[in-house]
Amino acid sequence: MNTELIQEAKRLQEKMEWLTAAVSTDQSRSQASSIQVKLDVFGGICSSFETLVRDERTRLETFRADVEAREVAVRNRETAVENSRALLMDRQIAVNAARDAHVIIGTALMERESELEAGEQVLNRGLESLETREAEVQTAQSILQKERRDLEVERNCIQNAKVNLEDDMKSLTLTTDCTLSELRKAWERDVRGHYEKNESLSRELESAKGRVSGLLSELEAAKGEAIAANKREDEAKSTLEASRRENKSQLENTKKPKDMEAKHAELEAERAMLVSERKSLIEKAALLTSERNGLDSRVSDLESQAKVLDSAREKFENEASRQERAAAEKDQQIGEFQKQVDSLTAQVTELEQAKIQLKSQMDKTKEPVEETMTNPRKRKSDESPTVLFSSWRTAVEDLGDFLHMCKPEMDTDGSCTEEDALKAIGKIAVRESSRDNLLDFFTSSPCDEWCCLDEVAQEGLDAEAAEPCSRHEGGPCLQIRNCNEGQIGGLRYGAFFCINRS
Repeated sequence: MNTELIQEAKRLQEKMEWLTAAVSTDQSRSQASSIQVKLDVFGGICSSFETLVRDERTRLETFRADVEAREVAVRNRETAVENSRALLMDRQIAVNAARDAHVIIGTALMERESELEAGEQVLNRGLESLETREAEVQTAQSILQKERRDLEVERNCIQNAKVNLEDDMKSLTLTTDCTLSELRKAWERDVRGHYEKNESLSRELESAKGRVSGLLSELEAAKGEAIAANKREDEAKSTLEASRRENKSQLENTKKPKDMEAKHAELEAERAMLVSERKSLIEKAALLTSERNGLDSRVSDLESQAKVLDSAREKFENEASRQERAAAEKDQQIGEFQKQVDSLTAQVTELEQAKIQLKSQMDKTKEPVEETMTNPRKRKSDESPTVLFSSWRTAVEDLGDFLHMCKPEMDTDGSCTEEDALKAIGKIAVRESSRDNLLDFFTSSPCDEWCCLDEVAQEGLDAEAAEPCSRHEGGPCLQIRNCNEGQIGGLRYGAFFCINRS
């Protein structure tokens, strides 16, 4: 409508200019009739113009009313938009807080993961040490079982020795009943209690020594009797010799009387009796000496056996105590390692729960705005042109949406960090044209070409592969490579590899 009014005003101006020129010409020529005609034409033009002005005023009033209604609607819409913007800002603040919390939790998770890895390494070392300790424990247990078997064999040997000693004691029936009874009682006391054996052996030794002393006394008495018998034999011999000499002298002078013969026979009988008594005493002394030697040998054997039994008992008790202490120490070590394993298992469980909670929180705080993030140009085109946003806020939001959409992944060589990528992309993404070029790169660039980030931001898809980069001429160059060719709106859209090259 405004265009038609302008065109009509232009035509009216042209007619007025023509009329003015014509009137001036007619006045100079004094042509009154033609002037009247032109005045009539001018009057018709004025009437047409008045009609046109009235129509335009009517239209203008209608348009003004419409504009006022639209302005009211716009103000209402601006109020609603401002409210929505306030809600959106609150939501953005909450999202930023959640994102900060996510970063903090992610950092804490990384630290916990590092601690978990360290804990797993400690756990692995502990498990290896535990396996080594268990192998040592098994080896020690096998050695202990072998030693126990050896001790059992030795105990059986000792028991057999006891049985043999009992048999030996039973074989002492050739000795006196008193000695056998005492030895048997001593052995029975030894069997009843090993700790009383030394005392019984001491008593038995004292008894044997007493018997030996008695036998020595008997031997001394027998020796005295033998000496007396020898003296009597010597006296008998001297008497016999004297008698023989006397008989011989008497036989030379007179006949031997019968009484001398009887006396001689009596002396011979006494001499034979003395010789027999002497032999008996010698045999008795030899028997007593042999019995004394046997008792001494038996006492020595008993003392040796007592020492062997004491040594074996002490060795068995020491070995049993040592094995018990070793088993207790092994059990304690196994308990400590089990506690460490339980603690590390609890830490692993806690970290797994923390991961699950973090993932749940991340899912809750994730905004369903993937489509708007992947194509901010479309979001801008869908907005109503009548909504008045702050240019600064719009620029910040566009930049934030773009940065959220970007998913940089660092190359495995470690030349580039997330901080380096954020600095470089944030510096470039301030310009809308650079963002558009990067969006085109994410959409259509092949996945097997490394390109200079600055070159992509300036040239878009026309950027050439940067191997090497001609823009930086051997200097540091941040290069990117698309990860998601042709998958617009997918979860991997906006993903790209980053690497620093010189």
